[in-house]
Amino acid sequence: MVAPRARTGPRLSLAAVAVATAGDALYRYQHTSQDQGSGLRGGKWQAADGGDENRATLDLTEAKWVNDVAVSGSVTRDRNGGEVSATVDVTGADDTVRRFTLRWSTTRADSPATIASGDQQPPFAATTPAPRPSARYSSCRRHHQPPAGSQLRPGGCSQGSWRPSAVRSR
Repeated sequence: MVAPRARTGPRLSLAAVAVATAGDALYRYQHTSQDQGSGLRGGKWQAADGGDENRATLDLTEAKWVNDVAVSGSVTRDRNGGEVSATVDVTGADDTVRRFTLRWSTTRADSPATIASGDQQPPFAATTPAPRPSARYSSCRRHHQPPAGSQLRPGGCSQGSWRPSAVRSR
């Protein structure tokens, strides 16, 4: 799989992949019993011990959700409020590096992910649907007790559908 090409330019494509990569790593962390792992198509993520039990922080190192884009940086989820924030550097197929700040809520179903980049000229802002776990498999071993009689799939839950091509500039 290669990065999707948004009609409005490569920055939107890279921004969409940044959200998908961060969401995938966070999802894998929350729904498995592992503190480290690999990106869907390479690279790695690792839980960072920040000493705050109310926050989960992951460090991404060249994590790949698609073959031709690598994402490095940190992703933090507030376990109480469900807010996610990330600052990531995204390296595209042409080796151009762009920095994005990402934010979304894991608890508000209709809230989008917001994407900003102040280090690019001109400055850049966009929204896209936020990564969401499938409601059917929303319980996880790491932070919640699954309802009686329910079972998680080995290796975690299904992330459900999310299309990174739906990114829009603001």
